[in-house]
Amino acid sequence: MAYFDQEVSLSKMVQHIYENASVLTVINRPNLFVKELKMYLDYLKNEISAVTEEITLGQIKKWNSFKNNLLLGIGYYEDLFSKTPFFESTKNKIFSQFDIYKSELISLFA
Repeated sequence: MAYFDQEVSLSKMVQHIYENASVLTVINRPNLFVKELKMYLDYLKNEISAVTEEITLGQIKKWNSFKNNLLLGIGYYEDLFSKTPFFESTKNKIFSQFDIYKSELISLFA
C-alpha cells in the first residue's frame, strides 16, 4: 500500500486509524483527492501525447468532455472542502494544488 513501508501489529494499525499514533514514515503525503486528480490529469496528458495519427473530431470531443468532468469534480471538492472543518489545517494547500492542476488542465486545450 502506498506510503506504508513497514509491518505493524493490528493494535498499532488501529491506533493509527483512530489518530492516536502514526505508523507512517512519510509525513508530507498528498491529499487523496489531489492525488486522484493528478492521476486523471496524467492519464489525459498521456492520451493526448499518444496520438500518432491525425486527431479526430471524436477524440477532441472525448478529451473536452473529460476536461469538463475534471473541472466539475474540482469545483465539487472545492465546495465540499470549504463547507467541512475536517480539512481546515490543509485547506489552503489543497486549494492551491487544485488551482495549479486547473491551470495545467486548461493550458492543455489552449
